[in-house]
Amino acid sequence: LRVVPVGRVAPRAPSAANHRLSLRNGMSWADTGVGVFSVQTTADLAAPIAWSPFPILPVLNAGWWSLSIPTPASPRYFRLQLP
Repeated sequence: LRVVPVGRVAPRAPSAANHRLSLRNGMSWADTGVGVFSVQTTADLAAPIAWSPFPILPVLNAGWWSLSIPTPASPRYFRLQLP
């Protein structure tokens, strides 16, 4: 799992981190207090990029949002987007 900055960054945008737990990948970011970010995903970063909502919702715990991501069969890219 790789976090790649793409496009404009929102004010007070969180710094995302990724990690691997067993057979799952994870993504976490600090709660910035500017709203709930939606997680979006795509398989290709070639223009035009077609981002889709990620179907698993993040969970807030002790000031950190975290998301468990099943290991995909092919590479995926993720971004955080303010609604």
